[in-house]
Amino acid sequence: MDDSYDALLATAERTLDDVDQALARLDAGTYATCEACGATITEERLAALPTARTCAHHPQLTDQRGVGWIEGS
Repeated sequence: MDDSYDALLATAERTLDDVDQALARLDAGTYATCEACGATITEERLAALPTARTCAHHPQLTDQRGVGWIEGS
């Protein structure tokens, strides 16, 4: 496999994992709740990043794609 295929596959796998986690939060009733502070994630942020796990006040806890990601989770 070439590097571009590997990168595309890795991106797709991360995206699918992000969506699966967002659906799990929806089922658990914790969707739109910041995993860092418990605040409500704004509708604007969720419209831009439906899989966001943190509010905009915790960008240090997100990965370079801006998707809510907390290390070790």
